[in-house]
Amino acid sequence: MAEGFFDPVFRMLCVDRGDHPVYALVAGRIYFNANLWGAILRRLPGGRSLDLTKLAGSHKGLREVVQRLRTAPDQDLPDIKFSRLRFFLKMPLAIIGTLRNTPRKGDRILGTMSVENERWSRLDLSSLSPEQITTCCQELIMDFREVISHVLYLFSILAALPILHILCAKWFSDGSSRAGKLLAGLGGMDDAVAGLELWQLAVTANASPEVKDLVLSNEDWCTIEGKLSQLDSGKRFLESWGQFMTRHGHHCRAELELYNRRWFETPDYILKLLRTYVTQIGEIDPVENYSKRAHERRQLEQQCRRQLKNPIKRIIFNRLLLRSQKGSIFRENVKSETIKLIVTARKMLLELGKRLRDKAVLKDQDDIFFLRFEEIVRMVRGEADFDIHRVVAGRRAEYERNKSITPPDVVFGKFDADKSVSDVVDIEADVLDGLAVSPGAATGKARVILKADTDEQLLAGEILVAPFTDPGWTPYFVPAAGVVMEEGGILSHGSIVAREYGIPAVVNVDCATKIIKTGQTIHVDGSRGVVRILR
Repeated sequence: MAEGFFDPVFRMLCVDRGDHPVYALVAGRIYFNANLWGAILRRLPGGRSLDLTKLAGSHKGLREVVQRLRTAPDQDLPDIKFSRLRFFLKMPLAIIGTLRNTPRKGDRILGTMSVENERWSRLDLSSLSPEQITTCCQELIMDFREVISHVLYLFSILAALPILHILCAKWFSDGSSRAGKLLAGLGGMDDAVAGLELWQLAVTANASPEVKDLVLSNEDWCTIEGKLSQLDSGKRFLESWGQFMTRHGHHCRAELELYNRRWFETPDYILKLLRTYVTQIGEIDPVENYSKRAHERRQLEQQCRRQLKNPIKRIIFNRLLLRSQKGSIFRENVKSETIKLIVTARKMLLELGKRLRDKAVLKDQDDIFFLRFEEIVRMVRGEADFDIHRVVAGRRAEYERNKSITPPDVVFGKFDADKSVSDVVDIEADVLDGLAVSPGAATGKARVILKADTDEQLLAGEILVAPFTDPGWTPYFVPAAGVVMEEGGILSHGSIVAREYGIPAVVNVDCATKIIKTGQTIHVDGSRGVVRILR
């Protein structure tokens, strides 16, 4: 899926990477090939002078990567082809193309994807033969390639955001933190809406004593659902539950992974989140807070326009602001539509797995996820020339082995799990530097959560401390007073949603989940990128 993702960008920059890989697998995880990116930056005009250490925050591994790439001899980096003449000749066309990538074009892309997903959702897999399902899978792969073809649009419209930060820092006294405030409460962002609608679902449950008692009981969802269906108020709640799952049930932790079960497949997980929300009603009101952030953002927009007396600056500001706001929404929504395609592929594979299990070709339905697509096609045709059970068993064992390994964020040379030594962590540190991605400051109790699908719950006013976040983490943002992450960037999911909710956030805080302990009082400065452990 990701193999050719950056190739359109490389072609635009007149870079030919040859057979040098963009990614590599380390203990089953996808890692970027930093050497390739270093070689590309070194050849691009102005690339050598870029200072990327600021983006690394306090992350030791990323800082070392930047330092090594800066000092590495040319012969130690991949030998890529770059035409400087073609680059300068092509730049005017690239700039024109970027300007033509308007927010309206993004709306058309999302509209087309939505129509495609609606078409796939109507597919009746039970009426198709295994051969027909594999053919549908191949068509779906083509849809993925169509999504990847829009990568230039994605990068061009997101490029407005860092430029907006730079100009806000130059034109306004409160610096780049103003740019973050201008990206709060935009609305229409699928992932952020999911968190707020889950809160609204909790409010609906809380409004009926009977529904509230059932939701807060220790019974599982299947039992509760049966009892709710016998109550008028329960039926209304189930209707709202169904609407939530229809709109947002495709999300989950690490949702790009086909193997992971979705929210609609794990209702007990959503039920746990709902229970926590219900117990916090009255302490916080995320919907009201969100509306307040949106109102403040609209007021700030008008203030910025009044302060910019120069009409040229005002035009530039308005254009960058619109593109930054629409680009943030597009980035999240195009990912959401892509995940819906992945969920369709998952449904297809599960249907194939079920039929092959029933024929004793596979032992378990989800064995299908441990086979490559070309192997599945051969298996469906009865042309498999390998021991299916042995191959699946070997890959399952490798998967379980990889789950028990925690490789470092940055790998130098070849990774050997048996020889890998964890970095020394300064557990006494009380000031942690990072990258400021969502402005504001918050003080509260820390809640360290390592995985989004555990029983650990975030309480109102606590500060989420996580290794990273994706859309599966959004429900934890709703009650959060602030967010601290070990990984991320200004355009990563967690940063965008934190700004949308108006929550202070700092990313690239090295070893944050190891240094900060649940229950400690910490201060998060999302404007300066500093986290302080107070006690």
